[in-house]
Amino acid sequence: MRRTIVSAFTAVLAGPAMAADIGVATPSYKIPPYLTAEQTAFNWTGNYVGVHIGGAKGDFSFSPIASPALGGAGTSFGDTSSNGNDAFIGGFQVGRNWQFGRWVLGFEHDAQFTKLNGSITTGSGVAAPFAEGDSFNAKVSYLSATRVKVGYAWDRVVAYVAGGLEMGRVDVTANYAPRTGIGAGAPLSFEDTRKLQFGYTVGAGAEYAFTNNVSFGVEYRYLTLNKATYNLGTVTSAAGDVSNVTADVGLKSSQVLVRMNVKFDGLALSGF
Repeated sequence: MRRTIVSAFTAVLAGPAMAADIGVATPSYKIPPYLTAEQTAFNWTGNYVGVHIGGAKGDFSFSPIASPALGGAGTSFGDTSSNGNDAFIGGFQVGRNWQFGRWVLGFEHDAQFTKLNGSITTGSGVAAPFAEGDSFNAKVSYLSATRVKVGYAWDRVVAYVAGGLEMGRVDVTANYAPRTGIGAGAPLSFEDTRKLQFGYTVGAGAEYAFTNNVSFGVEYRYLTLNKATYNLGTVTSAAGDVSNVTADVGLKSSQVLVRMNVKFDGLALSGF
């Protein structure tokens, strides 16, 4: 019995050596490398395109001035703001993010389409050559912003602030009520359209990456378009004096948006 046990033990010890001698591979096992929290966290670096929808509220400011065609002091009824107007807004964006630790820096350009508008109407007692019932209307159909973003990330969540240059295409229309006296006539309408105005935008938002390539977020924006001068035809006073009318028009607006972005890792945009 003792001899049998010793022989079996010797065979077990000699097995690997015999396997090596006859070329039989022995299995090897590798322990998976340990991944740090930084290595497993989602990374926001990459190019992206997306869409957004939401609501906008805006106030247009008007400063109409009637300047006599034959010279003399002009007539103005001051800077008057339209009542706040609500409108649907939607568009698309394209940009790129760079993540450094938890900080995320980004650059984004977008285009927005809306029907935001506002108007004012003169009341009784307005100075000639303006008359009661004259109205001025402004609308913006297209906005575009180029912004820089600075954010802070918690894995798949990033909160950010953003700001930059704002541009909008504005149309302005004047409708003059019928006059009495020497300058009497039918109502007139004049418009000055498709003028580009520039300003700035600031805002903040948050975004969550549902997958490695698709993220959803919400954002608030404030924007302003600096005043530009619009030529709005002529009016004739009761005394027959003809005046050229211009109006300085600007816009202040707030937006609340829902956004969706699709990130393309490794797809380089021109210039990046």
